[in-house]
Amino acid sequence: MSSVSQRVSFIILFAAIISQSLFSQTAVQPLGSGTANDPYQIDSLANLYWITQDTSLWSSYFLQTADIDASPTSTWFYYNAGGSNYYYKGFPPIGNSYTTYFSGTYDGGGHTITGLYSYLSDHYEGLFGRCIGATIKNVRLINVNLKTGNYGGGVAGYLQQGSMSNCSVIGGTVLGGAAFSPVGSLVGQSRLGTIIDQCYSLNVDVLAGNSGEFIGAVGDGSNPSSTTIVSNCYCIDTTTTESTSGFVCDNWGTVNNCYTVYGDNGGFGPFYYSNSGTITNCFYDEQTANDTSQSFGITTAQMKSNSTFINAGWDSNIWYMDNNINSGYPYLAWQNSGGTPLPVELSTFTADILNNKVELQWQTATEVNNYGFEVQRTIQNSKLKIQNFEKIGFVKGNGNSNSPKNYSFIDDNPPSGTVVYRLKQIDNDGNFKYSQIVTVNSLPTKFELFQNYPNPFNPTTVIQYSVPIESYVIIKLYDELGREVKTLVAGNKTAGKYRFYFDGTKLASGIYFYRIKAGSFSDLKKLVLLK
Repeated sequence: MSSVSQRVSFIILFAAIISQSLFSQTAVQPLGSGTANDPYQIDSLANLYWITQDTSLWSSYFLQTADIDASPTSTWFYYNAGGSNYYYKGFPPIGNSYTTYFSGTYDGGGHTITGLYSYLSDHYEGLFGRCIGATIKNVRLINVNLKTGNYGGGVAGYLQQGSMSNCSVIGGTVLGGAAFSPVGSLVGQSRLGTIIDQCYSLNVDVLAGNSGEFIGAVGDGSNPSSTTIVSNCYCIDTTTTESTSGFVCDNWGTVNNCYTVYGDNGGFGPFYYSNSGTITNCFYDEQTANDTSQSFGITTAQMKSNSTFINAGWDSNIWYMDNNINSGYPYLAWQNSGGTPLPVELSTFTADILNNKVELQWQTATEVNNYGFEVQRTIQNSKLKIQNFEKIGFVKGNGNSNSPKNYSFIDDNPPSGTVVYRLKQIDNDGNFKYSQIVTVNSLPTKFELFQNYPNPFNPTTVIQYSVPIESYVIIKLYDELGREVKTLVAGNKTAGKYRFYFDGTKLASGIYFYRIKAGSFSDLKKLVLLK
């Protein structure tokens, strides 16, 4: 053989080796038999590709057992029927047509699939393409790069009569192609009894390839008979092209307890484009969207307040909130099971001196896992330095609550001077945190008679007064003509603040006056009895 022929043969052989390494993929059968009790155990990209190559497997059970790096799919190519040309394809979706669809169960096990790349000009694009009656759960996709002709979504292009739960897509791009193409960061289209629960997308660019596409986190439910239910989901994404909406495009089903945070999308709907179904207890950030056109838009501050969601009936076992996650927007509990649930939120905490006792009152807006409150007290010295707190009592909590709860505690023997109180809120698991402090001066600094409340009243009202030094106190009631009606208080009182209830049951309606005399101090207030 001539040297020229040898060189040509070597070049052909080298090209064939390079071609095989670039253009071919390896399918490796995983462990397991594909049954519910013995699912196929997917722990590599070769295992994942193996699923795509045999449509008879698409009704089986699969369990992902390790994180998978899918970035090599960006070098996978597809040849046309003639074999002379190729275009980028990447990963072929699991389920790809009306007759060959995925109907099995895939449990991602909470493991990640990173760098999934798939560019098609056909229907049904995503990790899963067309799914009917499938169960998809615990799938975590990171940095997807997808392009589709129609029905494209990070997790699935098309879902029907199945379920998707606890799934997420973080980062990447989902690009549509054909006009009127349903595309979403999570799902392209969901129809006919599909349930999507506790899923989210974060920082995914959902882009329209042509005018008139249907875009949102869950794409399009464009079927008048759709019974799709989307619940407890959210998306914090960006979108910059026309015909886009923040969460769902055309909704014909039910969406509840969901939210979205989107940038300005050009006025195609901050949460939905059109709605012929039901949307309840949902929110969007009207400030980031620069759009207040839909009724459930709220401010960024409200979006980051747990009371917003608790008051709407969101489940505190599903939703957590932490300033270090999602920049303070709510997140799903499965994202960080050891994290911060919607907390015990103390809305008020006050202290008042009554009859020489200190009454503490506080209210919670929400409670999660609340064992109770340890009441603590200390004395503030003349230099305004706080001394060590001591426990003076305990008030049992309500455990879990989505509605306001009121609490009180009486300190029967407060020390003299400036007294400081705080609450130690304790969870059932022993974790705790402290409230803000409240301060009272246990001794009033002046004589004072306070206006009764309520006023007018029927038939009882409260009258309060304070005595800075031990004094003989007389309080009498007079009618409108100045005639004495009744002595309300008569006796020696130590320094302190006092209150008592006055019952006007036996009196006629009208205007009355009550006067205090204590040493040289005297004061008069008017009260009105209306029956």
